[in-house]
Amino acid sequence: MNPSVNERENAFRNAGTFINNGLANYRLEVDFINTGTVHANSGTLGLQHGGTSTGGTFNVANGATLRFAGPQTFDAATVFTGTGTIEFTDNPSNTLPEANTISNGYGFPGLTVINTGTTTFTGSATMGRFNFVEGTIALPTAATLTVTGLLTLEDGEIFGSGAKVVAAGGLTIANSAFARLNTTELTNPAGQTGAGQGSGALSLIDGSSFINAGTFQAMGFGRISSSGSGNSFVNDGTFTRSSDTTAYQVNAPFINRGIVSVQTGTLEINGGTTSMGGSFAVAAGAKLSLQNASTYDFASAFSGAGTVEFELANFTQTGGTFYSMAGTW
Repeated sequence: MNPSVNERENAFRNAGTFINNGLANYRLEVDFINTGTVHANSGTLGLQHGGTSTGGTFNVANGATLRFAGPQTFDAATVFTGTGTIEFTDNPSNTLPEANTISNGYGFPGLTVINTGTTTFTGSATMGRFNFVEGTIALPTAATLTVTGLLTLEDGEIFGSGAKVVAAGGLTIANSAFARLNTTELTNPAGQTGAGQGSGALSLIDGSSFINAGTFQAMGFGRISSSGSGNSFVNDGTFTRSSDTTAYQVNAPFINRGIVSVQTGTLEINGGTTSMGGSFAVAAGAKLSLQNASTYDFASAFSGAGTVEFELANFTQTGGTFYSMAGTW
């Protein structure tokens, strides 16, 4: 049985305990007002018509899914627990505004999936794993969204003036992705691995930055692009170009304080390069193309048997940059 009405003023009010236990797909197609406890123990529980939570609790067991559709509002006292999946998605009728407001303190240890219009966080948040499929995420100034497991970027935009996204469990820019950061900082921390797959693209917009302190693997033929001013890709770890014979592009200003290793194919850094003690290694048969204004300090180093291509009109060497290249310049 799936309770269903069309009138917006109808609601299911839960002040006790609501359990989905055994049904593969149970849907509530009225507003769900929660001040009690919801247990999604198995299958999929769909709250399909929006609702609110004031001090409510949502527990999602491993293997189960809790699906929110329509406009949802959760206050700061709302608690999310469990290791299953919470999904914010489109309302099936497409007649309701796809907008969610999640107050300060969202922390769900399982998988969070956002695949809908606009989700606004009023403060910092923590997710176990996060798949950002589509839509817009709005973060307040100085807030931090921390993903302790894998962060997967497919589409959509993360917006927050001075906000930070920390991929504490690594990240993937999925094949065919078109993800966007707007005035936001994304960090791949030391010890973690990020990957750009297939044709996946990440666009940095209006003062955004991608800080790689771990390992970033440019595996496909995608790109890191730049729109507006003040954007940067900062490599404090290891940036590896591998697993493909085509070109991977970084079109944002590139700051290298770590290691760039071009193992196969071509790495094009088209937004200009500033190297401060960074190293560049290009294997035989591979190519590194460095375009636009570039500066390399005395501690920078180039090595390998591959090819390095400079745009000499915009090339600046400060000090004694070390070149040990058996390949082509």
